Amino acid sequence: MATTLSRVMKKVIPLTNRSARKNYTSAIFNTPLKTSISTNLFREVSRRTTIPTHHRFSALAKKISNSDDTLLSAIEPVIDSFREVEAPRDFPFKIEDNAGNDRTITLTRDYQGEEIKAIVHWPSYKDSGSNVELDISVSNKSGLTLKCNVEEDDSPEGYTIRYLAVKNPNASDDYTAYRKADLSHLDENLQKALRTYLEVRGIESSINNFLHRYMLNRKHKKYTRWLKKLKIFIAG
Repeated sequence: MATTLSRVMKKVIPLTNRSARKNYTSAIFNTPLKTSISTNLFREVSRRTTIPTHHRFSALAKKISNSDDTLLSAIEPVIDSFREVEAPRDFPFKIEDNAGNDRTITLTRDYQGEEIKAIVHWPSYKDSGSNVELDISVSNKSGLTLKCNVEEDDSPEGYTIRYLAVKNPNASDDYTAYRKADLSHLDENLQKALRTYLEVRGIESSINNFLHRYMLNRKHKKYTRWLKKLKIFIAG
C-alpha cells in the first residue's frame, strides 16, 4: 500500500506545482500596473494618430483659398497697368520684333529706291541709361551696300558713327571700312554731310527716346505674358 501511495503522490505533486506556476504568472499579467501601462500607451497612440476633424479641414481649405485670392489680387493690377508703346506718327520705319531675342529689333524702310535696314541693340535691361546701338545697311541700284554702326552718346549730335563701310555683295574681299578713329580725321564738312545723309534716311537722335521706351516696354510685355500664365494657373 505504501508503494501505491508513493506512486499517487508522484503524480499529484507535479500537477500541483504546475497549477501554482500558472496562477502566479496569471497574477503578474493581470495586476493594476499592467492595466495602467496599457491604458496610457493606448492614449498616446490615439493622440498621435488622431485624424483631422472636419473643422480642421475647413480651416485649411479656407487658408488656401485666401492665399490664392491674395496672390490673384496682387497679379491683376500689374497686368492691367501694362500699356503698349506706340510709335510716333512720323516714325519712318516698320518695326519687326525679333522672335527669341528681346534685346534687338529690326527697323526697315524704303527711301527713294533704297532699302534701309537697321538692327537696334539694347545692351542691358538692368540699366535704363544703356546706350542704343544701331547696325545700319543701305542698299541701292548700284548693287553696293553702305554699312555703318552708330551709338547713342552725349555728344551734341546725339550719336557717334563708329564705323562706315561700302560692301560689294558679290565680292567678299571688297570691304573697305573706316573706323571711328579714322572718321575723326575726315574733313569736318564731310563728317557733317555723312550725318545729314543718315538723318535724311531716318537715322537721327530724335528717335532715341522712342527706341528707349520701346525696348524697355518689350521687357515689361514679356513679364506681363508670364504673369497672365501664372494667373491662369492660380485661378485654375
